[in-house]
Amino acid sequence: MINDFDTSFLFIVNSFPPINNQNSIRALELSKRLIKEKIFPIILTRRVVRKEPKDDDLIDEIPQNLEVIKTRVIELKRKYSLRTLFFKIIMHFFYLFYYIHWIPFGYLEGKKILKNSKNIKFLYSTGPPHYSHIITYLLYRKFKIPYIIEYRDPWNYNPYGVRKRRNIDNIISLKIEQKILKSAHVIIAISNPLKRLIIKSSPSVKQNKVYVIENGLNLKNINESVFNNNKEITFTFIGKLYGQRNINPLLKIIALLKTKGEFKNVNFLFKIFGKYNHEYLKKQIKSLNIQDLVYLGPFLSRNQLLEEINKCYLTVHIGENLNYPTIGFKVWDYLSCRKKILYLGLEDSYTSNFLKKNEFGIVIPINDINRGKQVFKKLLYEIKNREFPNIIAKEKLETFSWDIKAKKLIQCIQEEF
Repeated sequence: MINDFDTSFLFIVNSFPPINNQNSIRALELSKRLIKEKIFPIILTRRVVRKEPKDDDLIDEIPQNLEVIKTRVIELKRKYSLRTLFFKIIMHFFYLFYYIHWIPFGYLEGKKILKNSKNIKFLYSTGPPHYSHIITYLLYRKFKIPYIIEYRDPWNYNPYGVRKRRNIDNIISLKIEQKILKSAHVIIAISNPLKRLIIKSSPSVKQNKVYVIENGLNLKNINESVFNNNKEITFTFIGKLYGQRNINPLLKIIALLKTKGEFKNVNFLFKIFGKYNHEYLKKQIKSLNIQDLVYLGPFLSRNQLLEEINKCYLTVHIGENLNYPTIGFKVWDYLSCRKKILYLGLEDSYTSNFLKKNEFGIVIPINDINRGKQVFKKLLYEIKNREFPNIIAKEKLETFSWDIKAKKLIQCIQEEF
């Protein structure tokens, strides 16, 4: 039964709990708060496919009056298909069409929902994956309902995915993005640098059409009494090592400091949890002779993740040797636990400046091992002598809460619709 309220909208999101990723959690956190203000999203998403990161605890957080509609999806088995020459050629020249596996199902279900509900005032899609926006655009063309598109990362101008040579895929994908941006009623970016990138790369987009609504954090869900009470100095990384996220410089710094005797008489442990190449990292750690200082753990549920963050002295975030225009979602999880962050990344990047400006952490340059070694050595000395406060005052974080971010979205909806 479709919600029949005065203010409802179709929220097109590629993943939703129990899937555990940024896409899913952001949509859930915003939806929970919209419902409290009598703005009712109807979630259009897809079923869980095999080997996706799931967390069944997230299901308990879904409001009972939130309608969630899940469609089927064509699951492409890359393990076998990529071995064929034909599929490799298709993937190389028409990579966009790898994402076709949800578009027809999302569109057909969206049509059904819109035909059965006359009170849906607008459409809302979030990406990446950006094919959610394609579904939204197709529904807009069919029903002439205004739409909001949300950018959590760049699309065609993503620093990870920019290709030097123009091919058919680049041209088609760029034309699709520009057409969708031009017709959008509102565009939401999760950072100011991303907003600037969208405006710069899309001449048809007007500045007053783009709102900035960052990711948020949940301070209230954290048991603040479970801070570091033991003598072990634990640094904890939780997340995915993908793209240009390279943890090796930090491992090399730890190895160099070990050879200098900096870890003598110190109970230090660097814990790594999440999605990564376990065997590769295990070999790297062994070759650097730091097995006694690094622990490789599994992928964790969200509750386990927060528990590990709560127990550690410092959290670790792995960035890139580039100025990426958004802040990693894991940073907000860390800040939810009020733990300062050791950030391995480019010193003058958006993330680095955010952490330094707010005194939320310390930056180790990813492209300068020698200077990184000095920063780490100084940090270790200050921690040993209890001169480095690792807890962030609660009042400094309250302005970054999901409640504040949701208010911005509610204000945007009320102004525009």
